[in-house]
Amino acid sequence: MTWQPDTPTTVPAAAAATQKLEVSSPLIMLLCGAKSIAPPTLAEQEAFLNDKSDDAFEKVVDRLLESPHYGERFAQHWLDLVRFAETDGFEHDLVRPEAWRYRDWVIEAFNRNLPFDQFTVDQIAGDLLPDATLAQHIATGFNRNHRGNAEGGIIPEEFLVEYVVDRVETTSTVWLGLTLGCCRCHDHKYDPFLQADYSRLRAHFAAVEFHDYPLKESRRTDAQVMARTAQLAGCDRVIGFDMGGTSTDVSHFAGE
Repeated sequence: MTWQPDTPTTVPAAAAATQKLEVSSPLIMLLCGAKSIAPPTLAEQEAFLNDKSDDAFEKVVDRLLESPHYGERFAQHWLDLVRFAETDGFEHDLVRPEAWRYRDWVIEAFNRNLPFDQFTVDQIAGDLLPDATLAQHIATGFNRNHRGNAEGGIIPEEFLVEYVVDRVETTSTVWLGLTLGCCRCHDHKYDPFLQADYSRLRAHFAAVEFHDYPLKESRRTDAQVMARTAQLAGCDRVIGFDMGGTSTDVSHFAGE
């Protein structure tokens, strides 16, 4: 008996669709995970499967890049780098009611594809620009992302120094890829940065003054804040956390 090659057969349309689903769904799920907060819905997956055009995948990429969730997805990485938080840290961990404005500025910067040089200048010294806008003032919230200590018995001047050190270390780590931790105290033979360099950078950030200026206008109405607070409470119940058992005010997370 001699070997005979299989006769080529045409893949039925249903089988072809199934094959496309098996191949593309993981790819679409991965893409959505990389570019967006949420995985694709069933409707979005079906729309992709029913799109017979050659640029079906490119359309998905464009849709994700145009989505406001794109900024939310990528902003979280930046916010981690610049040590963003909505509370002060330390013992009391007080809420920062206006911190969300900086968070939203970062999200919007990603969504409108703000050039990185402008993204950098606005955060480090946006308030020093000629005719600085409100958004540029908010961007300098980068300099206030450090922890704040309001515990009793502290020496305020000591922590003012630590806040400046935090700004120097964070700025150098994020933009230079260096902590500048060693040259804070002394020179190193093979370190390109000297203690004098550290002192110069520290002197720049030491001029930052601490003032809170609550903005009069509110992005959301009271009704919207209440609705958002109720939604957050519902999410907490789903994960097994009873909001009724605490005295925590979560309304600030709704962007009051």
